[in-house]
Amino acid sequence: MELKLKTKRLVDQPTYKEAAQELEKLHAALVKIQTRIAEIDGEVVRRGSPAAADSNHVAAALAFAETGVVAVPRAEVAGLHEERSMLAQQAEAVRSAIAVRSEACNTLVAELGAQACREAESAHNDLCVRYLQALRALDALHEEEVQFHRAIESLGYSASFRTPVQWYQVGRISDGTSLMATQVREFQAYGR
Repeated sequence: MELKLKTKRLVDQPTYKEAAQELEKLHAALVKIQTRIAEIDGEVVRRGSPAAADSNHVAAALAFAETGVVAVPRAEVAGLHEERSMLAQQAEAVRSAIAVRSEACNTLVAELGAQACREAESAHNDLCVRYLQALRALDALHEEEVQFHRAIESLGYSASFRTPVQWYQVGRISDGTSLMATQVREFQAYGR
């Protein structure tokens, strides 16, 4: 039996699409921020070495000698530290936003899933009723097999069939604590 639901697939739900797109944008922003932080870290290491600092000043001095114009060496490491600090704060804010949006998205998915389950509840209840009927029919087959055993044993023989119908691990409804009895109790609520 194929179940036809009116509920749209999750990926086709407008609210989910919007939430997923927003999360995607936040993740992309975080990747860009983290990439720039890594670039800054590399630049700081490069500029932080004495040879790099000297080369900046040497390049400025050579430019002055050729042009007569005083050139200011490239931005010092302090500006990069400030940029990195600002980016780190932004990265933390984006991570926090991702966490909040992810939780909201998970809640949305749970709500949409619950909606789909409510829509299918009646059909599922019918399935449970049919399952309960099948369990009772199976128990009746087990009882028939018990009657075969009793009939053979009443003749003074031991009854041993090659392929027994009853699966002893499942038990019987009348056992009270067997797996079958437990399932019957659980599914009887749907039969009412």
